Amino acid sequence: ITLHGITQRLAEGDLDVDVSVSADNEIGELSESIGKTVGRLKEYIVYIEEISTVLKEMADGKLRITLKNDYKGEFSRLKDAMEHISESMSNVIVKIHESANYVAIGSDELANVSQSLAEGATTQADAVHNLADIANKIVESVEDNRTNAELAAKEMNQLTTMMKQNQ
Repeated sequence: ITLHGITQRLAEGDLDVDVSVSADNEIGELSESIGKTVGRLKEYIVYIEEISTVLKEMADGKLRITLKNDYKGEFSRLKDAMEHISESMSNVIVKIHESANYVAIGSDELANVSQSLAEGATTQADAVHNLADIANKIVESVEDNRTNAELAAKEMNQLTTMMKQNQ
């Protein structure tokens, strides 16, 4: 295959080419440069495949990632950014988990306080009921005493009247 044929395949995205044109002139140097470029592009495909796999894992919930390849050139910035995203997202999840625990603890405490208040209200309601019973008994006793006092006063009047008549 000629250099022109190789470059056409590269332009179409086909990196599975063998650059084996050799010559002791500019064409040989160009062939060697194209071979190195193809090698570098194949490295980039490895980067892209790993990054794609890691992004899929992150989308599936695996936020702690490890990039295995040694990213060179501009791709090292991409590796740094991916690792930073992983760390940031993991920290966010940890903080959400901690907050959820605090909310759970707070709701348990609130439930306990509510239970105590309900028990206290029940105790107070019982005490008020008992107090009402005692007040009713006192009212009945006062009513009985009033009735007895009226009867006694009536009998005393009758006795006084009888005594005046017998004099």
